[in-house]
Amino acid sequence: MEEKKRMRSPNYPYISLERAVTLAENLFDSNKRYSVPLAAAAKSWEMSPTSSSIPRFIAALLSYGLLDSEGEKQDKRVKISDLAFKIIIDKRPNSLERKRALIEAAMVPIIFQKLTAHFPDGLPGDETLKYTLIADFKFNPESAGDVIKVFRETIDYTQFYESGIISEERTGSAEASMVNGGVNDMSTKVSNPVERSVSTQRFGLHSDLPKPGTLGIGIDSSLEREVAKYPVGKDTSIRLIATGKITQKAIKKLIAILELNLEDFPNDEHSIPLTGNEGLNIESL
Repeated sequence: MEEKKRMRSPNYPYISLERAVTLAENLFDSNKRYSVPLAAAAKSWEMSPTSSSIPRFIAALLSYGLLDSEGEKQDKRVKISDLAFKIIIDKRPNSLERKRALIEAAMVPIIFQKLTAHFPDGLPGDETLKYTLIADFKFNPESAGDVIKVFRETIDYTQFYESGIISEERTGSAEASMVNGGVNDMSTKVSNPVERSVSTQRFGLHSDLPKPGTLGIGIDSSLEREVAKYPVGKDTSIRLIATGKITQKAIKKLIAILELNLEDFPNDEHSIPLTGNEGLNIESL
């Protein structure tokens, strides 16, 4: 009898955000903001370059938006991202900017976005979380426990629900919507970590989930422009909508983010049609 294929879970960070920030600090202390090979990153963490944990640590820091990378495999180089730098250098007690940056990093992983959106008022018990991961987000039961552990540690570290940042931003968004007659147009929309990380919600996926609290400053829709449109199937095309200067570096980062979150998109057999209003906003790449 053919052995049943093991179900593979969607991507999730290997370590908590707190551990990832510590690794980013170590990398910064040793190499500042220079781009370095993986061997140098391993040295800053006092680990062997051949350790099997190195690729996992790199992937985790990338998944939180704490690293920038270039090159492939043995030629890959990494450096501290702007977001990580903002977190690392801010030593002020009770800094609101650092808290915002930490929450932004915590919401870069797609699965953390989905879970906080699914539970906007606080986290339930582990059994409910496990059921949600398996039933709604298609996680392997064997890995669900690891996801819950890393997720809870990250939420506790950022004080996601207790900080008041999320509720304040939600209130601000609601008030802005009321001022504009309740119409949620792009001029009142607020930039948030979900959109900055090319969320599947931008593609109309999981549109039944409420969005987590918004962070950052408003985006003026007059600054947005369509820079490209690519046919990717018989009846499918993807529009690239952006603000600011588009560089090769920005496009490379967009490709890396899409590859990192590839499994969060449906395959051809379970495709979900788009509404026609979606685009990729790469303002912060």
